[in-house]
Amino acid sequence: MKVFSDLVLAPVGWLGTQFGGKTLSWWIERVLLIMVVARFGLYLVETDVLMTANGRQSPAIFIWIERLIAMCFTIEYFVRWKNSSNPRKWPFRLTAIIDLLSFLPFWLGFFVPVEWLGVIRGCRTISLLKFYRYSPKAQHIFDEIVRMKKMLSQVSRINAILIVFFGSIMFEVERSAQPDKFTRVFDGIWYSVVTASTTGYGDLFPTTLLGRITGIALIFISIAFMSVYIGMFTTAANRAFKDELEENA
Repeated sequence: MKVFSDLVLAPVGWLGTQFGGKTLSWWIERVLLIMVVARFGLYLVETDVLMTANGRQSPAIFIWIERLIAMCFTIEYFVRWKNSSNPRKWPFRLTAIIDLLSFLPFWLGFFVPVEWLGVIRGCRTISLLKFYRYSPKAQHIFDEIVRMKKMLSQVSRINAILIVFFGSIMFEVERSAQPDKFTRVFDGIWYSVVTASTTGYGDLFPTTLLGRITGIALIFISIAFMSVYIGMFTTAANRAFKDELEENA
């Protein structure tokens, strides 16, 4: 029995029927990608042209097109699962998770409050990640990152602990000086996350001397961790491109 890659829609049974020199499964995958682009385009029209609050307020044709696309993505998911080389492990593959997230929010939309429907509609854009399946370079880089998952996990844990630590200190130092800004310890952690990510919204900032010293220390430590993350991802990309060059040599 021939084994097909789980990255493609396996041409098994009627999916292997030939049309124009290509299997039916090949054509179906191209139609699905067109649906991904169309779905994103309709989302932009709904939000930026029609300016509707959620999908229910959009014209009926938009609603039915979204239903058709979501139904196709749902069927695609279960067909890929059924024809996969290892059905037990397949749902945990990155591509399978992307496929699941491409249609799951649609079905959840039938059970959530109306206020959440805007968020549900926004989740449609995650289906753009389906293009990852057809990018060998992106897959190779991701595989290299997975190989470094132990180191990445350890660095991330230490980073998270330091963010909570500095956030807690900032809360304790600033809450008496800014009781309207630092009302909960989460406010301190929020400041810590925003500062560590070099975003700097400016909604929270220290005014006391000790608070500013704490902020300076957090900035320097964050720069160090950012350098580590950049170095790890750069190493993963270099390994992926090196392997590709060796394969094509």
